[in-house]
Amino acid sequence: MFNRAAGKFEKRAWHLIRVGDVVKVEDNQDNKFVPADMLILHSEGTDGICYVETKNLDGETNLKLKQSPPELNDQYTSDEMILGLKGTMQFQVPND
Repeated sequence: MFNRAAGKFEKRAWHLIRVGDVVKVEDNQDNKFVPADMLILHSEGTDGICYVETKNLDGETNLKLKQSPPELNDQYTSDEMILGLKGTMQFQVPND
């Protein structure tokens, strides 16, 4: 989770993550389970693409292609750039 006061990412237990927190998930982590819905700000994959497995949510084992919005992927390319992150997001209500 990004600690704004320290200006860097710090390891935090999943139950301490709150709405609005910026979380960094790295490919080489031992535990890659993320117990939350997230907006992808940046991915090092081509064109901001990454793959997400939702097996624990819906039982499907195939990877889902996800992509960060191009404006965000190009803007937030380093940890330091997160300090300037401000904004709001609007989403649809959950549906089937």
